[in-house]
Amino acid sequence: MKELLQRPVFKAAVRLLLLGVLTLSLSACAQQPAGVDSPQEGNTKMTMNTATNPYTAQTRIREVASDPVFQGKGRLLFPLYKTISSDAELSDMWEYLPWYSNIRTDVTTAVLNRLRQDAAAGKQVIYPLYDEAEMQKDPEKRNTGLVFFRGRKGAKTAVVSAGGGFMYVGAIHDSFPHALALSELGYNAFCPIYRPDAQKACEDLS
Repeated sequence: MKELLQRPVFKAAVRLLLLGVLTLSLSACAQQPAGVDSPQEGNTKMTMNTATNPYTAQTRIREVASDPVFQGKGRLLFPLYKTISSDAELSDMWEYLPWYSNIRTDVTTAVLNRLRQDAAAGKQVIYPLYDEAEMQKDPEKRNTGLVFFRGRKGAKTAVVSAGGGFMYVGAIHDSFPHALALSELGYNAFCPIYRPDAQKACEDLS
């Protein structure tokens, strides 16, 4: 048992688990107090006009996932290991994130519109974690990536890892909103999309 506890992979798994718990705790702390009305979509800092931000609450998830602006990687923005209905809209995301509450569609659309704006401006927003040779050898590695929320050039960088109980990656509600908020403060934030398995997740994070 002592040897197991000293293994680097075990230590990394424990760190990843603690990070997930901390993220969930912070997410819970961010929930609004009872009796406080949710801000309207037009009043939140992250929501912008639909002329430059086409995604709305009624946009279908599959339309975002297949948007050419993401160069075939848009599917990584949503929980890959959950079966999502072809008719599901962004307002339905709560159905696919069973561990979470207080899921706000205005935040979801703000996050996705920000990523789309950057991608449309020619900035890479989704990076691969593995090279082509590694993904050909293990096709499951195609289900990984690194989503980038740009801050100021040369500013400090944060890596924000979402939870999901190793059943899926809840980035759309968990790490993406935090990363967007950090980028608005000037920091550069990266969100890993990992394989939801303790050992593989540690490999992807490393």
